[in-house]
Amino acid sequence: MTRAALAFALLPSLCFADPGQASAQDRAGQARALLSLHQSALTEGDYGRAAARAREAAAIYRALGDDAGRTLAVKGVGLADLYRGAYPEALESFEEALALARVRGDREGEIEELNNVGNVHYYQARYLEALHAFRDALEKVDEAAGEPWTARRRRITLEYLPGYAPELNPVEYVWGYWKHHELPNLCPKTFGQLSQHARAALRLFLPTKRRRHQ
Repeated sequence: MTRAALAFALLPSLCFADPGQASAQDRAGQARALLSLHQSALTEGDYGRAAARAREAAAIYRALGDDAGRTLAVKGVGLADLYRGAYPEALESFEEALALARVRGDREGEIEELNNVGNVHYYQARYLEALHAFRDALEKVDEAAGEPWTARRRRITLEYLPGYAPELNPVEYVWGYWKHHELPNLCPKTFGQLSQHARAALRLFLPTKRRRHQ
């Protein structure tokens, strides 16, 4: 029997007509079963069900005062929302999980949530916000140097950084304007002609005082 099937089989016995009569251990077991169902739904691509199960688990952990479990469940909600393209909701969940990790002093968890926040921004083409989140994550990795998980977290964070994202480099805006507005129909016969026209176009971006001395 798979883990998800076992969780599904056990869940009815862990549901109580009166939650007040259930022990904390029983309620924690119910939350773990819900998270197993969340993971199963996530794997199957049923993101709505995955988010619902994770929310149920988060509510139980909140009632129990278990911030570690609550962080895990809230992150699960964020992942489900991220995968189904509900980016504002995903960002809200990841930021909540980030706040919980910081309160708990969980440095590795903080790094993970910063990366999740960065991914939400990146998927929405908000590249500068994504870069800031990834850089914050790398700074946290540096601060935690010596921990057994730092090398893995550094590698994961670096993999999240886009291999080619011209939006992160302001000079790309200059090249784009240059290509489409100043030199779109230029057909130079020699490299010297190209260089001459390019330099003249580039001078347009210089402040007036500097332009006079070029």
